[in-house]
Amino acid sequence: MRFLRPLPTITLLVFGAFFCGCSQSLPHPGIWTELEMEENIKRKMGLDEIDLSNGEGGFTGTGKNAEGESFVIKVKQNAGGKRLDYEAKGDRGTNEDGFFEAD
Repeated sequence: MRFLRPLPTITLLVFGAFFCGCSQSLPHPGIWTELEMEENIKRKMGLDEIDLSNGEGGFTGTGKNAEGESFVIKVKQNAGGKRLDYEAKGDRGTNEDGFFEAD
């Protein structure tokens, strides 16, 4: 019966590793943090609100300007990390794309 004692410990470790791994955000290339991306895009587009989430292939999210137009925003960083490209589509037909580059 001594061989059964490690079984609960091993089971807990396996489940713990699985659940901890599932909650981690996806890695993204580059030097831009999520907060830096939000601040730069918010300033450049003149948004009052912005919310980005790390997803597969980059960041996606929404934003809203002072006139109440809502935007769907997609952001990608290049593998070298110094360039950030964004694309935003507004619910009133406004489309904007741009980029930022670190020095």
